[in-house]
Amino acid sequence: MSFLAEPTLKKPAPPNEDVVVDVVELMLTEQEKRLFDLMKDVVRKNKLGTTLRVAGGWVRDKILNFKMEDSKAVDIDIALDNMLGCDFAILVNRWLEENGEEHHDFGVMHKNSEKSKHLETARVKV
Repeated sequence: MSFLAEPTLKKPAPPNEDVVVDVVELMLTEQEKRLFDLMKDVVRKNKLGTTLRVAGGWVRDKILNFKMEDSKAVDIDIALDNMLGCDFAILVNRWLEENGEEHHDFGVMHKNSEKSKHLETARVKV
């Protein structure tokens, strides 16, 4: 399975200039596919209307085709457009329990503008 990402150009390419990339195809591991399918199922089941965006170093590493070591934990950052990470983590755990899978503890890092931490973040290891 692959995940397609369409990068946007900040300004249109001038005529006669070749555009090098218009679509990036990311090959997902079976674990990544299961994780993304799980999150999409949570959104659908709960009728959240949430857009999930994958961000951060994981995207960079996939685009550059860096090989991830199987034994190394992979950090995938997910941005949500209409809810807090803590609320989404609760729904993910509920989905896991309802589907006979192990639920996971999660932590919340609250926003703290004084330390340039402007967004609340939930962290869960799956």
